[in-house]
Amino acid sequence: MLQQQVKERFSDIEYPKWKRVGELQKKDLIQENFDKKMLEIEYNETIIHQGVRIHQLRGRDADIDEVFYIPYESTLERFKAYPYGTHEKYITEADGFFDQGVIVNVPKNVSVEEPVFLRYDAGKGNGFIDQNLICVGEGANITVVFDYTSSGDEIGYHNGLIRVLAEANARVKIILLQTFAKGIDHIQNTVSVIGNYGHVEYVSFDLGANVIASDYSAHLVGEASESEVATAYIGNGHQRLDLGYNSTHYGRYSQSLIETKGALLDHARKVFRGNLKFERGSTKSSGEESEYVLLLDENVRSDALPALLCDEDDVSGEHAASAGQVDEDQLFYLMSRGFNLKEAKKLVIHGSFSPIIDRLGITSIQERVELELERRLLYA
Repeated sequence: MLQQQVKERFSDIEYPKWKRVGELQKKDLIQENFDKKMLEIEYNETIIHQGVRIHQLRGRDADIDEVFYIPYESTLERFKAYPYGTHEKYITEADGFFDQGVIVNVPKNVSVEEPVFLRYDAGKGNGFIDQNLICVGEGANITVVFDYTSSGDEIGYHNGLIRVLAEANARVKIILLQTFAKGIDHIQNTVSVIGNYGHVEYVSFDLGANVIASDYSAHLVGEASESEVATAYIGNGHQRLDLGYNSTHYGRYSQSLIETKGALLDHARKVFRGNLKFERGSTKSSGEESEYVLLLDENVRSDALPALLCDEDDVSGEHAASAGQVDEDQLFYLMSRGFNLKEAKKLVIHGSFSPIIDRLGITSIQERVELELERRLLYA
């Protein structure tokens, strides 16, 4: 009944009307085909002996209340205390209609040395909704990789929701690689709640899809909690991107970083929304946010809306956003060395993205990013 209540609430909420990305595809594009293999989970089985629990969620489960809503009711309530997400409509949709998902529980003081890979494949069209909950106990650490992909150019829709709970002294790294085909509208909402001395690092690459509407919100609840956000994106063709990154400080001595790199080509349009907020009680905290986007064609459009909000004294906040054309002399130099224009632009973008690529720290994912850059920039 709990899931049914969420579905009823969903029907009462209107879809948002976004000025910059326009209207998104709706859920009715998704075929209710639960036999389709959308999710592949890969991990070293030794973590099971350490007490780590990984449970795959399927929307067709008749007992979804018993396996998700009831056991995790108190955990989900902790997230309700904080604002996050692109819009309530899509959070509620993910909660009520998910057909795929994973719960990862890492016990206290358990160190997971090798990453857990979650690979979601939308196939050649239609799409899916996934619901993910990562709970990391006190003093534990883990890296989880979300790999979203598809094939073909059919129209489709994806709505992904990731919740991360990092208890005191926990260390969590979330890597998100999105390489959907150009027919898919992609919504991604990710939120983390970080306890005393906890640390969450979020690294993402948006390299595909038709429309992207994403939001990452870090809530630094604990004293000396830390959040690092490093993201990169490419917009080409007629892509539309609405990217939001938020760090909200509650605990004393908390620290946050938001670093975003981007490149726009052809007729792509993008808006960057970066928010640093210092709530009352977050004294001695510091935060930084920055975005730099390369404008590689005359018809692209880039909007940046960085904001700094403060309700506390004795804090430090910095924000910056800049956009620039590629140096014509740099392109001429590369082309004089035998590269064509596309190849020269690819090298310039790669140079800009290198700090984010280095943050991935996993060779196989770094190689995937390199291949995607090659494919999307040289063979588009």
